[in-house]
Amino acid sequence: MSHESTPLLISGIQHFSPCPGHGLRTTIFFTGCPLRCFWCCNPECRRNRPVLVCNTEKCIGPSVCRHCVGSCPQGAIYIGKKAIRVARDLCTDCGECVSRCPSGALFMSARAMTLEEIMEDVLKDKDYIMDGGGITLSGGEPMMHPHKAAGLMRLAHEEGLHTAMETCGFFDLDAPHTIAALRETDLLFFDIKHSDPLAHRRGTGVDNSRILCNFQRIAEEFPGLEINSRTLIVPGFNDDTVTMRNIARIVKKTGSFVHILETCSTLCEDKYAQMGLPFGYSRRSLPQEKLEAIVDVFQEEGLSVELR
Repeated sequence: MSHESTPLLISGIQHFSPCPGHGLRTTIFFTGCPLRCFWCCNPECRRNRPVLVCNTEKCIGPSVCRHCVGSCPQGAIYIGKKAIRVARDLCTDCGECVSRCPSGALFMSARAMTLEEIMEDVLKDKDYIMDGGGITLSGGEPMMHPHKAAGLMRLAHEEGLHTAMETCGFFDLDAPHTIAALRETDLLFFDIKHSDPLAHRRGTGVDNSRILCNFQRIAEEFPGLEINSRTLIVPGFNDDTVTMRNIARIVKKTGSFVHILETCSTLCEDKYAQMGLPFGYSRRSLPQEKLEAIVDVFQEEGLSVELR
């Protein structure tokens, strides 16, 4: 069986995606990530396995429907005041309740698809994304599955599609599958979250030594690869001008003079509640004057800034 025919766990395929890249994009969200950023906007992609998601807003109510309650072998589904609830300490994410839910309130965070099946779904948009558009691999971290990432982008290239990938940068750059994936990538979005290794570990669970080494090496060893470095501005984590100046200097060392700055969104908070996860970060809005000061820092260091 070819690697294209073996299943890959993905959390979703987003057509006409707002994710970055040239032209219109279709984004494939891989599961699994080596980082645990406390501000993560895609918690459903963290684990490399399906997790039960419970959207109580879709539940039609226990007075009308209780089909899911008796279906759970662990007794993890129970009745709340207005909707069903999940006892996460009992739930094994077996998914038995999902097939008994008529409203779609219960569903799994990921599903297995072959690369051919993914491309078949992607090609529904071919007439729209052919003109400079293509696919973007996101997640999660696509480089946790480099052979799948390479295979999927290879299939996209065979269809004449542009390929882009978003990465946290924490992977083994010397692994053959990693090299193959980078060779199939037309545009790489590389996150620089912090300049300090200890602060990076506190915020993400790992230090940034491998990430920064990979960033420099990729710029040197893959000269034909378009690289867009970027930083999500996280209040209380990296929003001081000293950190941002150090990040700007890291980017300059690669010979790049363009950097993407992104601001935090509050759209992900519901995902945490639906998965029974604690949301340990209060997303404070960044004052306009502080945002302008950060932009000034990059410009002072000779970089152009794209603010999103």
